[in-house]
Amino acid sequence: MVAAVARGSTVDAEGLFKMHKKLTALLFAADIYPVSLSADGSETERATQRLIAQSADTYRLYTITNKQPGCEIQLTIPLFNNRPAVMVQDSKHGKKTARNQIQSGARFIVFAGMVIFFSMLTSMVKNALCPLFKSDVVNVDKQDDRAAARLFSAQMLKFQMENHSSERGVSVYLFVLGELIDAWQSRNIPHLERARMVMRARGIQRQLPRHDVGRGGST
Repeated sequence: MVAAVARGSTVDAEGLFKMHKKLTALLFAADIYPVSLSADGSETERATQRLIAQSADTYRLYTITNKQPGCEIQLTIPLFNNRPAVMVQDSKHGKKTARNQIQSGARFIVFAGMVIFFSMLTSMVKNALCPLFKSDVVNVDKQDDRAAARLFSAQMLKFQMENHSSERGVSVYLFVLGELIDAWQSRNIPHLERARMVMRARGIQRQLPRHDVGRGGST
């Protein structure tokens, strides 16, 4: 951490963008060029990132091909002073988002002929060997970073596959989303392996139909 400025909830995207421009002007003057710009998932912060990307001097287009239909990734990379800067979401926030997707009893996830729903987690947490605490599943704190880390841990995946192997959707979800966050956070994974992990998650995402999240009581 180099510097921090407190901002209230009333500050909008335009206000944050003006602060960003002032800060980056100072950094550029000192020959410092940030290569990644990370933010939480709030709409204000995402809107700020969009404004930053739109203010780029130019863009570089790059395509990662894939033999699987629909899994090609097309990237538009903004360049500032002829240097790239990538907009990303905070990795811990991303892990909490992935966790919260399966924490609603009113919805279920369907993909590739498999389903995931809330009662699957409640049945697991009843087992004393489960790495999760009851509070990780019931009456949860959706901003709890440690609870999200426990859900996507290797220990949780091992427990789930050994004790609830018939629930293949949960196994795939924990593995693929856990890998995606590891590709974000790990300091030891080679770049090529990171790309493979991200492409695998992209392939799973492409298998989700537009109605992948259904309301309880429907079929």
